[in-house]
This record gives sequence, C-alpha cells and structure tokens, in this order.
Amino acid sequence: MIRKMKRGKTQQQGSRIPMGLGLKFESEEDLSPKAARSKKCLGRIKPISEDPNRLPWERDYHRILYSSAFKRLKHKTQAFYAPENDHITTRMDHSLQVSSISETICRRLRLNVDLARAIALGHDLGHPPFGHSGEAVLKEICEKNGLGGFSHEVNSLRVIDMMKELHGETLNLTYEVRDGVVCHCGEEYDRIIKPDKTKDITGIRHDVPRDEMPYTFEGCVVRYVDRVAYLAADAQDAISLGVIDEADLPKDVRKILGADVGEIIGSLTEDILAQSNEQDYIGTSEIIFNCIEELYGFSLDNIYKSTYLERQRPFVEHIVRSLYESFLQVLQHTDSGAKKRARSKYDADTYRVLFRFVDSMEYDLSEKPEMIAIDYLSGMTDDFAMQSFFSLYPMRHR
Repeated sequence: MIRKMKRGKTQQQGSRIPMGLGLKFESEEDLSPKAARSKKCLGRIKPISEDPNRLPWERDYHRILYSSAFKRLKHKTQAFYAPENDHITTRMDHSLQVSSISETICRRLRLNVDLARAIALGHDLGHPPFGHSGEAVLKEICEKNGLGGFSHEVNSLRVIDMMKELHGETLNLTYEVRDGVVCHCGEEYDRIIKPDKTKDITGIRHDVPRDEMPYTFEGCVVRYVDRVAYLAADAQDAISLGVIDEADLPKDVRKILGADVGEIIGSLTEDILAQSNEQDYIGTSEIIFNCIEELYGFSLDNIYKSTYLERQRPFVEHIVRSLYESFLQVLQHTDSGAKKRARSKYDADTYRVLFRFVDSMEYDLSEKPEMIAIDYLSGMTDDFAMQSFFSLYPMRHR
C-alpha cells in the first residue's frame, strides 16, 4: 500500500530518499555509459518525497511546464519585440524547440532524454522582457547599484531557487538541471563541448556569475542546440517580417545548412549525431561549424543590428529603465511593501500587482529593494511591461 502524502511535503533534512527506488525504466537500462542516470541523481537543495510514477528529471520537466515562469515565456521576446504576428517565434517557442531537438539528439546518442528536456525547457526562465535589449539594461542597472551583473542564465537559476511557484514553494529542481540551466550559454562559440565532471554542482549559487561547461553530456547537448535553434528561427522570422530576403543569407549557409528552420536544424542534427557518436564530447564538423559562425555574423549585422530593431531599441530600453525607477521608488517608500498604510498611496494596478508579488515572495528582511525591483521587472512579459509603462505614464502614449 502506498502511503498518501500532502502535495509538496518535504522529508526531514538528512534523510534522503533514493531517487527512482523501485522504478524500472528500460530506457535507462539501455543508455550509453556516458549518459546521466537517475539512480545517481544528486538530489535537490530541499529534498522532497519520491514520486511513485516519475523519475527525478521527468518530474523536473513537469514542474517547469506547469510553472507561471514558463507560461510567461509565450509573451516574451525572442528576437523581435512584442510580436503581434502569431507566427513569429517567442521565448516559449524557442524553449520548446530546443527541448525537441535536444530530445532527438539524446535519444539517438542514448543519452538521458528526461534530463535534456528539463534543462532545455527551463533554460530561459529568467529572461527579462524585450530579450537581450532588456537584459542589457538590467545588467547596467545592477552594476550601477552594486548588485553585480545580470545575465539571463544566472537569473534563470534565481527564478528556480527563489521565486515561489508550486503551492507556495520554489521549483526546487535537481542539481543536474540547475547546472544545465545556468551553464547553457557561452560568450564564444566552440566547435566541441565537453562536460566538466570535476566540479561540485551542489555548490552552484544563483548569486554568482557562471562561465563553465555543463556537468552532463545532456547539458552540453542543450548548450549546443540552443545557439543554432535561435539563429535558425531568427533568420526565418526576419525573412517573414521583410527585414531580410532569403537570398541575402550567405551562400555557404544556404547551400550547406539550408535556408529555413527545418533545413538548418536537420543539417545540424545529422552532423552532431555523426560527429558526437561514441565521442567524449558534443560537437560538429568543421564545415558545419564554419557555417554556424557565418550565420551568426550575418545575423548580428543584418538582423540584431538592423534598422527594424534599432528604431525600437531606445523605446524598449526607456520602458525598462522607467519601470525600474518607479518600482524602486515605491519599494523604498513602503519599506519593500512592509508599510501597509504607505502602500495605499499607490493604487495603480501595476503597483498592486507589485505588492502581491512581494507578499507572495516573503522576502528576507535583508533583501535590497533594488533586487526586489529587478526580480519583479525581469519576470514581466513584453506586453505587461508596456501596459504597465503606459498606465504609469499615460501622456507618453502617443
């Protein structure tokens, strides 16, 4: 007989329940020796009761899928701000695409599909509104206010560890997923990526910048796929919006990788499988890697720095700065929402939502109002950020 437990109930600290005890999954028995296995899962910061039907990383995938942070990604920018065209890629579309491609690659390489899907689905949970333009503004604000820097991958880990989600608790994901999320993004493109098995992933913190390789092969797959998935989607979106023509894409890219999302992802997937099989790394051939770099350089000059986006960038940056200043002022005047009488002065809808957020988060008294403002602002969608801005500054809505 299975004893019923309250949803979200945690076990006593120090009495760790073995992950997957009694569960038999043929998919894990047939995995490659380099694949991650649930029986060796390192657990979570806060242990939870075992699920009788799901192994840890499948459970993580579901925890992310049903979270509010993931739902908001459907209204967050991928490359083009607040798209009104339903066919333009959003941050949610991108996350699902990375998850799907990573699943295909991991299945063929006999890696752990559940782990890869969870990392991929959660890798952009901390992205702020307006994509990398919003991220750049928040980085500038954080540095100016002594909060360190701001990066979406580190903020994704903060969302996982700090934001109250399920039944008043945090997502509380496994160490392997947390590591894959915070290490998914690199400043430079590498042709091959090797997992770093020397590090202690139980020591990863959301307040420390990361520039490391993932701990698992599954994390390496997600890191590689993430780069090409957004390049392919952004190029097709740019063509759909008339920012570029298909014929503008570099000749080698069109000839070797392809000219649309399906062709580019298909070429990448085939090459990764051919180059990574039975290897101690995840990588591509020189010819495919050179095409990826060429596509990135082209996209940087012709899409991300296009007149289409440059005309909008100052406006969205102004929105982010103005909202931060407004939220910070309110938090400072209300002692981070603790002064109930002072809160009554701020009756705008966006402030009421801010106070509900602060109440639900139950911040420690030591948390700076600057950081609370960043948390609230970074969780906003493009649409909600614009609505909040125009509600606070109606004369500017022209």
